[in-house]
Parts: sequence; structure tokens; C-alpha cells
Amino acid sequence: MRFDPKGVLHIQLSNYAFAIDEKTLCIRLRVAKDNVKSVTLFYGDTASRTSLVNFTSIKMNECASDESFTYFECLIENSYQRVVYYFEILDLENKNHYYYADNFYKEVSENRNDLYKFPYIRKEDVGTPPSWLKNTTFYNIFPDSFVSRKRKGNKVLNVNGCEIKNKLGGTIKDIISKLDYIKDLGFNGVYINPLFMANEYHKYDVIDYFKIDPLFGTNKDFKNLVDEIHKRDMKVVIDLVLNHCGWYFFAFDDVIKNQEKSIYKDWFYGLRFPIYRPKTWEEIPPYDAFGYERNMPKLNTDNEEVIEYFKKLVNTLLTEFKVDGFRLDTSDEVNDYFWICLNREIKKVNKEAVLIGEIWENPEHWLNALMFDSAMNYELRKTMILFFKEKINVEELKNQLVKLYFRNKKQYAYSLLNILSTHDTPRFYSLVDKDNFKYKAAYSLLYFLPGSISVLYGEEQPVEGIKECDYRQAINFKKKLRFADFFKKINEIRRDNECLIDGSISINVENNILKIEREFNQKRLTLLLSGKYGKSLEIDNSRIIYSSHYSFTHHKLESFGVVILA
Repeated sequence: MRFDPKGVLHIQLSNYAFAIDEKTLCIRLRVAKDNVKSVTLFYGDTASRTSLVNFTSIKMNECASDESFTYFECLIENSYQRVVYYFEILDLENKNHYYYADNFYKEVSENRNDLYKFPYIRKEDVGTPPSWLKNTTFYNIFPDSFVSRKRKGNKVLNVNGCEIKNKLGGTIKDIISKLDYIKDLGFNGVYINPLFMANEYHKYDVIDYFKIDPLFGTNKDFKNLVDEIHKRDMKVVIDLVLNHCGWYFFAFDDVIKNQEKSIYKDWFYGLRFPIYRPKTWEEIPPYDAFGYERNMPKLNTDNEEVIEYFKKLVNTLLTEFKVDGFRLDTSDEVNDYFWICLNREIKKVNKEAVLIGEIWENPEHWLNALMFDSAMNYELRKTMILFFKEKINVEELKNQLVKLYFRNKKQYAYSLLNILSTHDTPRFYSLVDKDNFKYKAAYSLLYFLPGSISVLYGEEQPVEGIKECDYRQAINFKKKLRFADFFKKINEIRRDNECLIDGSISINVENNILKIEREFNQKRLTLLLSGKYGKSLEIDNSRIIYSSHYSFTHHKLESFGVVILA
């Protein structure tokens, strides 16, 4: 096979060349699949005082392949602060190709300025998500719906002329009452959707960012909730809505009253005077809003006063209430400068606090030392849905998992928030047509991949639903929770096996079975997952620490069966 130069890719200062810490660089190269024998990295000190750079060679590891490409990777440990480098590619015909500056050459230039460079490893630019994040499995709570209080539901309060509503009547005290239950399921973190005073039951149209919604409780209740979570050695992340606010947020209310004379008119985006609150959902509002939601005006997050207001908010939440971090709603619609400013403020107060972006597309742009530690891994969720709805096969699943892993810097692949169901999406159980085996296989795979995990309340029941009115229903604690023991088991496996937190990963397909291996400190776990068609396995049953839809007698994985081997 002839060498295919079009398949080769390396990008400086990207997910192909990045610092893991102040002394370690990770370098990657992509080539056409099954097209090269080996790749060698040559690196040296850019600031070397010798006329010619003294290069050190590292044979790069062939890590994984998708349907089109193979990915090579290596670590430069005890690295120089400034690194100059190039690649030597050995093709299948035993010909060498030198690759640098995005081109191929017959020989290596003696001028170091012609080669690839990592200009300087600055500690400020090394993205290092707090280590506790990758260790955390979050139980995600939608406050109004987690525990149903029907006698307290569908309530309307009038607070200073503003109507605030609930639907199912859940409160902060209800969450506190279930913390031991959550802990017993094996979760070590709680992620809570918005709690601040707002008009609608979902609380994404905030009126007062410094006051807990009275239908949920008080600021004192919230402080007590955080304290009780911490007493159980658990972390707490809360949902912040900073892209937009509610109709009766004080600044927007002032714009309505004073129009162009309002001192807050620059706090909002796309104002087209006169400003008013449309009476029907069909009418396009005279201001930019969240989507088409007329009651959620978009904030101008490039305005310094807005930035200072929200810096004060996060400071208060970190110092007075001691939360451990924030999930940032609609974060991909907010300007980078705002997130950089907020990140600076948050890390100044608490370096271990996390910022998790709500991003439905490729999150690479936001995952760095300047902005976010993590993002909701919706792209992984999309892939899982395709596979478990039988739209793609095992090989295609493997290819997608490989692509998703290599498009992020390594440290962020291990900090992404992996999800299957969220408060914004249909329940995964309903998406797979209530297939118990698919459901358990999907969560087993989710728990086996690098990253932190968020499990929406009620998955242990499981709560069902495709429409919002259904998938935000409360848990019925009076009935047996069918998957409670399952979540206890996979949480236990993850907790007791460090290789599922920090371990390396290999993703392959053998005999039409997905095979994922995680290894750390000479300990390895292996996950085997079948697709639509069952497969016989040649394995020692005594190695199995978990299985679903597997025949011990016949050594066979049935349809969408899974085993985890020690």
C-alpha cells in the first residue's frame, strides 16, 4: 500500500500538542489507517546554546484507530520548557518521511525555527481540572421534581408583585431528607439544577440570584443542605444561569420602566426600543432572549457591570455557602471574555472549585485553563443512543468512541461529565424502549469510560418519559426501585478500582465484541459488550466481577450483554 500523506495531521498548541503538567508534554500524530509501520518523535531544547539542536527520539505508541485514521501518541517527560520537534514516519514500504511545519521533507532542516515548536510550558496555561472531579459520580437533582409533594404542588406565590410557581412541590428539605439514600446508592456528589428565585417551576428564568426560591426554602436551608452534603464526604455542584435572566430581574424591570433612560439598558443584548413584555408566545420580543423564550432576556455578558455582578455572586456562593462548583447553563452562547473573568474570580477564591459548561457540541474550544474544567458530554450521549437504538453497529461505536477521546486533551477526556439522561432530554430508558439489558449495558459502558458521571434522579426507578411533562416526574419511593441495586453495584466497582478513574484506555473490537481495557499501576479491568447479536466468549468465568445478559453455562454474551473482567 502506498503512503497516504493526506491522512497525516498534527496541530501545534491543540489537542495534538499540549502540556499535562509543567514537566510533561503530550504529542499526538494522526495518520491514514493501516498505512504506516511506525512513527518516531524527535525533540530537543529550542533554547539550546549549541549551534545544532541535540534531539532525543521516542517511538510513539499506536493508541487506536477509527474507520479512517490511526492515532499515535507519546509523552515527553521531564521536558524542556521550550521544545522543538519533528516526526519520522516509516511507511509500509520501509521509506522514511520527515514531517514538520505541516509538510513532508526529505531531510530535517538544521534551522530549529523551521520545525514544530511548543513555545513555552507556562504553568498558568496548563489546564488542570481539580482531581476530585474525575473521581465523582453525581446524582443530579431537579429540585421541584425529585420528591413530589402534591399538596404543595401547582402553587403560586406573589413576591413583591412577581408570581413564582412550582409544579410538583419538591423542596430543599426534601433533598436533605434523601441524602443518606443518595449516599447509600454509592454516589459521592450531588449536582442540583437551579434553586434561585424565578417565575417558572424550572427556575431557569431567575429573578433574584442572591435569594433561594421561597417555594424551595430559604438561604439558610440551602446553607444547611451544602453542610449536610459535605458531612457525608460528598461534593455539591449547582446550576447557574448567566446567559439570560427572568422578566422581573431588577435590571430588566428597570429597562421596562425607564426604557432608553434606564441605567441598566447596556446589561442586555439586542434591545429594540420600546421594550415591553410580549403577551403571547407567538410574538417575537423586542430584545434577544434564550431561544424563543420571551420571558428570558439575554444578558450582555460583555458589559463590565454585568461581569462584576456575577463575580460577586460566585464569590458569595463559594465563601458563604461553600459550594464546590458550578454547572453553567447555555454556556456556549456566552462570550469567552465573560468566562475568562468568571474563571479568574472562581479560581482566586477556590482553586478546587469546578466550572462545567453546558455544551451540546464539541467542547474543545472551552476546555482550557482560561475557561472550563469540564463540559457535559452530550456528544457521547448521542453516540450511545445511536448504538443502543441499533442505528450503528459495534465497529461504528468503537470508531465514534475513539474520535471522541482523541479530540480532547487527555486531562479533559478524564474530566468530561458523562451523561445519558438530563433534565433537558428524554429518559434513556424510554429511548431504548424500556429494554432492561440495553439500559444496564449503556450505564456499564458509561461508568467504564474516562470522565466524571452524572446520573439524573429517578434512573434507579426508572422514571420514564419522552416529553418534558413525563421525564421530569418525581420518584415514587413507595414502589420498589428496580435498578437501585444495579447502581449500587456499578458505583461500587468504580469506587474500588482506581484504573476506572486514572487508568489508560484502549478501545478495540474483537469478534464483533467491543473490548475496552483500563489499566493503572499494573491493575487492569476489561469490559466486553455485545451488539444486537450475541457472541460466545472464551473467558474464565472466575474473572467476572459484573455481568448482564451473559450465560455462565454457555460462555455467551447475549444481545446487548456485558461483562466486566478483573
